Amino acid sequence: GISNESNVIVYGAVSRTTWNAVMFWVLETMGCNSALTGCTVHFYDGGIERWLAEGGKLDQAETKAKEASFKAVAGAQRGVNGDEVLQVVEGKIKAVIVDSRSAAEYEGTDVRALRGGHIPNAVNIDYARNFDPELYRMLPLSQLKPLYKDIPAATRIITHCQTGQRAAYTYLVLRALGYQNVAIYHDGWRVYGSNLNLPVDSETWFDFTRVNNMMKAVQEL
Repeated sequence: GISNESNVIVYGAVSRTTWNAVMFWVLETMGCNSALTGCTVHFYDGGIERWLAEGGKLDQAETKAKEASFKAVAGAQRGVNGDEVLQVVEGKIKAVIVDSRSAAEYEGTDVRALRGGHIPNAVNIDYARNFDPELYRMLPLSQLKPLYKDIPAATRIITHCQTGQRAAYTYLVLRALGYQNVAIYHDGWRVYGSNLNLPVDSETWFDFTRVNNMMKAVQEL
């Protein structure tokens, strides 16, 4: 039902707002909202709960969209691999890496890979600072601008988290703020932190002994 000329609106359950943001990123990765194709994608903030709260109606009938053909277009540069991240770390490519994880993950006290810590020179802005924690609605852009004030508008920005969901929401916020050259390092910390050949700041290590002892205690219950 989606073609290269479609206008797409992404929404979902508001509590799964990060997953909804992933779909927004995926469509931009395939060329939407660019000069590469006529497809556009927008994000309906607040999800189906907002729709209902503001008097929207729900249809129980199945939507039968007309069959359409969509061809992903290369060149959007919305995704980044480990090689590009390493080149940024080594100063061979200019970009700002925004770490969307929690401060504990960034500082290495919450370890979710073989190592804890963060990519050297990455800026930590927890994705949860972008939205209302009760409504899951994005904060007003006037409140979000100061959060990213030190990131130049014209720079290349790479967001990342553990697996990509939180990074996708930060990506969405940056796009809403008008940043154009934004991408996601989709492998995230689960891959980067477990690759012992890659440099890490505030490096800590996963405590296998502690986990094994916890598993043993559970088995003995």
